[in-house]
Amino acid sequence: MRVIKLQSGPIGTRPPLARLLSAGILFAASFSPAEAQTSTFDGNYLPCISYNIAVAQLDGAPVKLARTTDKAEILQNEAAICSPKIQESVNRLNTLDPANPMACVQYPFPSSTLQAKEEPRAMIVPLAEAISQGGQLSRFYILNRIEDESPYWIAAVNAPQSQSLNLDVVDGTAICTGQALAAAGTHRQTDTDLSMGTQVYAGTHRASYAQVALWDAEFRTSYPTGNALPWFGGRGVVVQVANNKDIRIMVSLNESPSPPQGAPRLPIRLITVGNSGVNVGNVPMADTARIPMNAGQYRVDIVQNGAAPSDSTEVHFILSPSSSATGN
Repeated sequence: MRVIKLQSGPIGTRPPLARLLSAGILFAASFSPAEAQTSTFDGNYLPCISYNIAVAQLDGAPVKLARTTDKAEILQNEAAICSPKIQESVNRLNTLDPANPMACVQYPFPSSTLQAKEEPRAMIVPLAEAISQGGQLSRFYILNRIEDESPYWIAAVNAPQSQSLNLDVVDGTAICTGQALAAAGTHRQTDTDLSMGTQVYAGTHRASYAQVALWDAEFRTSYPTGNALPWFGGRGVVVQVANNKDIRIMVSLNESPSPPQGAPRLPIRLITVGNSGVNVGNVPMADTARIPMNAGQYRVDIVQNGAAPSDSTEVHFILSPSSSATGN
């Protein structure tokens, strides 16, 4: 008997439920219990979700789970792993870049009774992937009659390697914003520009410049030297600063190597953000500028008036490409 596994994917590729039922394959007696009760998350459709599951399982989280339908327990599991602190980070990211919403997911799932006993792992992922994970799991429970305390298995296939994803850490929590660009000079079929996801980089204090209170952060493209990235037409660089003092932000993106002859350079802009809580400074690019971002190093300097940043200061840089940018 031919077995069709239900997996997340483009809507057009999913077999309609009525067709599966009429084919008599959903609850066929020849299914083994393990196969009938395994939900497979495919990295071709859910790269961040499948990666998170694969890493969690390698770290000791179980492959075999048991479902709980106790709403109080589910909420408790969610609060324990995707904690209020992580939710604050998610909310902050979504405020900074509402066009690319994020969400916190965890493995084992909140609907697992093993959640508090094993090695759970939280990750911030694109909201679309989080919704797909929840939808796939709900369908799996229904179609396979996974009820309270019923065991089931989880598998991750085609899980990408870390170097093929945009990974970082925000406030101590892993974040995955999607797949990185493909090999030099090429795009995945779905890429028409750089809008593959927001990339977040944490700032670090450069001790040798402590006397002038200079912070910097460096990020590199995934392209080797000599291969130009597509045009970057911009919403700009967003700088988020959290501390209790006024911050003067000086932002300058210096291309290395130099941009092609005639290409405009980004201007240096000075802005001041507030003096308490989480403050957001937006340093926009000119709407008409279309800057080719070549391989190499780009630096953002943040200068604080009067004193070196304290240990409690958090600085994040978000590179948020324009969805209207086109490849060259």
